[in-house]
Amino acid sequence: LAPADLYVCHFTSGGSESNDTVFKLIRHYFKLKGETNRYKIIARYRAYHGVTMGATSATGIPVFRQMGGPLADGFVQAGAPYSYRCDKCESCAEGGAACAVQSMEEAILREGPDTVAAVIVEPIQGAGGVIVPPPGYMKEIRRLCDKYGILMIADEVITGFGRTGKWFGMEHEGVVADLMTFAKGITSGYVPLGGVILNDGLHKELAELSTAVLPHGYTYSGHPTACAVALKNLEIIERENLVANAAAMGQVLSAGLEQLK
Repeated sequence: LAPADLYVCHFTSGGSESNDTVFKLIRHYFKLKGETNRYKIIARYRAYHGVTMGATSATGIPVFRQMGGPLADGFVQAGAPYSYRCDKCESCAEGGAACAVQSMEEAILREGPDTVAAVIVEPIQGAGGVIVPPPGYMKEIRRLCDKYGILMIADEVITGFGRTGKWFGMEHEGVVADLMTFAKGITSGYVPLGGVILNDGLHKELAELSTAVLPHGYTYSGHPTACAVALKNLEIIERENLVANAAAMGQVLSAGLEQLK
């Protein structure tokens, strides 16, 4: 179901574990390549990526950051595409997109492009305020990642598996990340399961560069009960056309909100 060449999966038990896993995999990847300076992760203000230490360090909501501090090293925040609370100016005529893209590039340049390993984005920022990025924003973030040789992570934990009217939230922009994290929707929350999907090229590079076993995994990674529930859940979603139904109900909700406005 994952788009393009996102073929290879490492299973976890939830979204926080998935995001911690993706950070470790990426840092491991750049170490194997000899680029040991590339370890920083750029996230965004108002982002929510989970409550484990790495995921909390990437999260941009103050209450979560304050509880667990001091946070892990190497996590940086850039602006969110949010016109009501722009991080760079008082108001944004373009829904915060231009300022947010500029903020992201400024963060990359400030830290040094050769020190940045990845950018992580939620297709829609959930806990931070249900922030839907304006059209073109994700394409600009993809462009910046390509320009500076940075990996792009899509955190699809709350948007994956049909919740936005497409299988994955990034598909609304036609953008494919290098890695994708997921949880929640794969089992509709009935049983804990999450994971990281990485593209085929990245997986092949990791395999070619590795000389030992990957020293990472969880007790319940790929647990057969969780995977069986996920397969049945996805079967039901497909059989009952629930992704198309979510898209249709979204149009109904949108029309109602426009009427209220």
